[in-house]
Amino acid sequence: QADDPDNDRLVYTLQVRGEDEREWKTLKQEFTDNTFSLEADALADGRYRFRVIASDRLSNPPSQARESDLESPPVLLDQTPPRVTLAAPRVTAQGLEIEVDAEDALSPVRRAEVSLDAGPWRAMECTDGVADSRHERFAVRLPAPSPGEHLVTVRVYDASGNAGLARHTIR
Repeated sequence: QADDPDNDRLVYTLQVRGEDEREWKTLKQEFTDNTFSLEADALADGRYRFRVIASDRLSNPPSQARESDLESPPVLLDQTPPRVTLAAPRVTAQGLEIEVDAEDALSPVRRAEVSLDAGPWRAMECTDGVADSRHERFAVRLPAPSPGEHLVTVRVYDASGNAGLARHTIR
């Protein structure tokens, strides 16, 4: 959102630059709307800065037109889910023991859930007490299932809301 003290009509240019890049790339120019939607897969995962340039040149002669810009702090774009490794579930006298290892390339891993036979999702505990890093382990003990084949599915979310899944069939 930009304001002009004379209420002149403003025109915008939106640019982006990757964290390890030097030059700005123009995403859109010469637009008057104060919103812009970027397609989710237009940029690869990584850290980016965005810059908006606003000008009142549509309402003023070139010699009186003014321009101003604003640069964002780094923005993390993370669309890749965590990598989930589900150890073979173990049926013991205490129940069904499930352990999962999760790792994300960019964002902290936040939570894990387990579902038995496509039933309701149940929270898993982080083994170190708090899910706050890009590599976490989770575990849970469920009541022992009835005899026969069962499907164990786990899903793990990163801080960006991406979900990674893994499954294992127990017999």
